Amino acid sequence: MITNVRPEDGAHIDTVGGATATRRGLLAGLAGAGALAAVLAASRPAHADPPPSGRVLVEDHYPASTTTDQEAWQAALNAAAALPGPSHVIASGASYHLTQPLNLTGFQDLTIEGLGPTSTTLRVDPARATALNNLFVIGGTAATARVTLRNLGFHGGMLSPEPEAHARDGAQPRPFPAGGYLRTAIYALGADDPTASGHAVVDGVTIENCRFYGTDGLPILLKGVRNVVVRDCYARRCLDIGFTFCTSVHFIGNRVEWCADNGVSLSRGCSEVVCVGNTIIGSFAAGIFAGGFGDDPGPSQITIVANTVLDSALCGIQLTKGTTDALVQANVIDGVLRGYGTWESDGNGPIYGVGVMVAGMPLTHSEATSSGNQADYERLAQRIQIIGNTISNADRAGVLMHGTDQISIIGNTVHNPGSATYVDGVTPIPPDATYRNTGIGPFAPAAAGCTNTTIALNQIADDRGGVMIYGVIGAQGVSTLAVGNTIVGAAQTSGGAGFRAPALPTVSRPTAASVGIGGNLYDTTLHKPIWSDGSAWRDAAGAVV
Repeated sequence: MITNVRPEDGAHIDTVGGATATRRGLLAGLAGAGALAAVLAASRPAHADPPPSGRVLVEDHYPASTTTDQEAWQAALNAAAALPGPSHVIASGASYHLTQPLNLTGFQDLTIEGLGPTSTTLRVDPARATALNNLFVIGGTAATARVTLRNLGFHGGMLSPEPEAHARDGAQPRPFPAGGYLRTAIYALGADDPTASGHAVVDGVTIENCRFYGTDGLPILLKGVRNVVVRDCYARRCLDIGFTFCTSVHFIGNRVEWCADNGVSLSRGCSEVVCVGNTIIGSFAAGIFAGGFGDDPGPSQITIVANTVLDSALCGIQLTKGTTDALVQANVIDGVLRGYGTWESDGNGPIYGVGVMVAGMPLTHSEATSSGNQADYERLAQRIQIIGNTISNADRAGVLMHGTDQISIIGNTVHNPGSATYVDGVTPIPPDATYRNTGIGPFAPAAAGCTNTTIALNQIADDRGGVMIYGVIGAQGVSTLAVGNTIVGAAQTSGGAGFRAPALPTVSRPTAASVGIGGNLYDTTLHKPIWSDGSAWRDAAGAVV
């Protein structure tokens, strides 16, 4: 685990004042368009496409000394909209103070680019009496396609000094002024969002090498958008970067620090999601949230691979409310609390303090989970593979699940799961609290909430003197396999070795011929194990049953 860290560079905090003089001085030192192109090329990531030919410079739209940044930006966008083909708006100033949203609806093939995330900063004019909800806005009756924002910084207006450790509005607030601050830097609402009545399709939004600091709300909020790429961005002390009802989302190579909610929310209604190679530190809720919300189930067809998730206050990776068709592989999760500050409580649900949490959509949508059988779930979390992850110091459990079907948990390393005491730091956690101090298992093991579960070849270790109660709890229900798990240091062990035979009543068991010679199961009607000889079921004495 790590401790709270500060921005690496003072420029990450703010660069304001003297904006017009700085911008014009920079341009005066450039030897024409060729030098400007060289500067932009040097700051552009290697994977960036070459700029389109229709360049518009924001600096060219300050006709008078009294021209405001807002007027210059709007004039530059108007000029870009008038071009017949692709357009490239270049912002070369050190900082811009804006007072109103900049609407990008209807653009096709638009790129907006600064000189770098710490060299070109946009923020709300401090003189504005209220907050600005959104800065760049996409969404309306005109279709929008292929919009890119690149090499820009956004300062939300959060005041100094920063809060210590985890912070969220309420008892652990982030300080903001009465006005002149920003809630969301980039907002889009496309036709695929069920609430977007009358909105046109938004297809193709790319945000790369941008920086977001101290926004009051979600720095990026994209809803109902197709073909989204957010890569190589940095966000600190904001809310979560959020996606809902989006198709084809690539969230790659980003760094998110000390956000006041989740780190990233790949949320309800999303599909075809790739979340790879991100570093997420100090989230107040989940590091990576890939679940449903309210009445809407979780995402589907989601890949969460090779991320580093550190010091989350609630959950490392959360797949709840019926997430389906997911791969969670090769992630490193270190440090998960049971809530923080006013959110820390022994009465919290089983999500709190878990490395990887998987659950279905309860019939009662207001509940995050259900402790009942599968019949208590409207939609199960299905077809999920949790493979080769390293999970350390999760204060409740390494991997918990309920309301699931076809889950494979294979080859993970779980180190020091659980806590010796309740949050008071004094009262020991009793040995029957199986969903509190567990390496891997269902959070309601007495209920038949999980089917077709494989828990195999995992390493679970506790070197704190027996804090962990169970290494593995075999999931309840039929078709569960717990085999080859290595468990060291648990107060009790379960499911660490051997094959767990399927358990079925006589009326539900398959034919002996379909299972083949040597196939076995436990007959819950006869209360004994039985084996197939290829044509009939036999008990241990050889009698046909």
